[in-house]
Amino acid sequence: MGWLIVAATYAVIAAFYVRLGLHALSWWEAVRRSPPSAPRGIGASARAFAGAAVDIVFLRRLFMVNPALWI
Repeated sequence: MGWLIVAATYAVIAAFYVRLGLHALSWWEAVRRSPPSAPRGIGASARAFAGAAVDIVFLRRLFMVNPALWI
C-alpha cells in the first residue's frame, strides 16, 4: 500500500512539472510573437525603481488595495 502512495505522489509531481513546462512553452511563444516594446529612457526606469522601493518599504499598494488593514 505504501508504494502505491509513493507512486501516486511522484505521478502528481511529474504531472505538475509537465503542466508547468507546457505553460512556460506557451508563454514563451506568446512573448516571441508579440511586437517589441518601445524602449524606455533612464528616467522612466529610475522612477519605476523608486516607486517599487517605496511600495516595498511602506506597503503602500497593500494598504491601497485593502483599506481594512488600516484598522
